[in-house]
Amino acid sequence: MYDWFDNSVTSIFFPVNESIWEHMKIIFTSTIIVSFFEYLRLKKAGLLYHNFWFSNIFSAFLSIPLYLVLFVPVYNVIGENMFFSIGLMLVVIIAVVYMAHYLSTKKEIRDMTLTSLIFLSLVYIGFGYLTYYPAHNGLFYDTTNNMYGINTYVLRD
Repeated sequence: MYDWFDNSVTSIFFPVNESIWEHMKIIFTSTIIVSFFEYLRLKKAGLLYHNFWFSNIFSAFLSIPLYLVLFVPVYNVIGENMFFSIGLMLVVIIAVVYMAHYLSTKKEIRDMTLTSLIFLSLVYIGFGYLTYYPAHNGLFYDTTNNMYGINTYVLRD
């Protein structure tokens, strides 16, 4: 998406390079987009759950550290492996969808929707900041383009 519409807004929501960190935006943003459509579908059917936004936003956020904790050690040992990466992503998605369902069936927590939307905004502010000012470690390093972040410098050997 960023390749089609390269601007500062799309850079916050979509990956701008091939680093591990930028791929975490895919997990998070796709979960939020699916949650929005799920909300509309459930609302139309009259089946809204308690804590819907809290459970989905929290689960989407939790998918990032969960994936990274499992992915990074294996990546450091074996390197890039498409089957492992996709398989692990599916396992993480299944786990967080189960957790979102569990949280949405619990007793409603007051004011959690507003808190969740504020948290969602803070997450995307963090994505934006780390897109333009990434830490210089392996998580943010794009091995394909030999660079960090969106418009930073190319590293030379």
